[in-house]
Amino acid sequence: MVSFIRRGVPGFAMFLRATKGQANLKGLPVAARGKALGQQWRALTVAQRAEFVSKGAKQTVRVNTTKVTKPRKLTAYNKFVKANYSKVASLPFKLRLKALAKLFKATA
Repeated sequence: MVSFIRRGVPGFAMFLRATKGQANLKGLPVAARGKALGQQWRALTVAQRAEFVSKGAKQTVRVNTTKVTKPRKLTAYNKFVKANYSKVASLPFKLRLKALAKLFKATA
C-alpha cells in the first residue's frame, strides 16, 4: 500500500512559478538564470516573501511516504550462494564471493 502526505509548496518555488516568463531571463544559460532568480528573491522584502510562502502553504503536493517494490526472483546463482554460503563463511570477507563463484562454475 502506498501512503501519501500533503505538504505545502516552498515559497521560493511559488516565486519561480510567478517569474517563469520574464523577458529578461529568456536566452540566459541555466546557471546564470538561477543566479539572477536568486538575486531577485533575496531582493524581495520580508512582506513580499511572506506572500509567496502563504500562497505555497495553501497549495499542497502529495508526497509518497512508502516505496513499493516488487519481490525479485532469485537466479540460479543467488540460490546457490544462499545454499552454500556456510561453506565459505570462515574465509576472509573479500575472498568469500570469489570462492563461491569458483564453486558455482565447477558445478555448472
